[in-house]
Amino acid sequence: MAAYPPVPESFFKQVLFNYVFSNGYAHLKHFSLVQFEFGDYTLQNECDLMCTILHTTGEKDTAFDLDEGGIKTNFYQQYGYYGRPNFEELEEKIGLN
Repeated sequence: MAAYPPVPESFFKQVLFNYVFSNGYAHLKHFSLVQFEFGDYTLQNECDLMCTILHTTGEKDTAFDLDEGGIKTNFYQQYGYYGRPNFEELEEKIGLN
């Protein structure tokens, strides 16, 4: 059964929040689904929300690449950070409009 519709949107918001606040510790094992009695799913509450760039020298922008190209995407190569095109691609991959 597919995840309940708000799950992809919640996931996207958490990824965006962690990127904006430079949380390089938000790796995928910090994202988990919880299944309810009737079979629907929700995204578990966030944990370890912090700005890791303040504490770790050379911290990456994210704990995982937003897309297959990672930091080798054209936008990242040109500007040195993820931008709208990267997040739009992530939205498309997880089924958001």
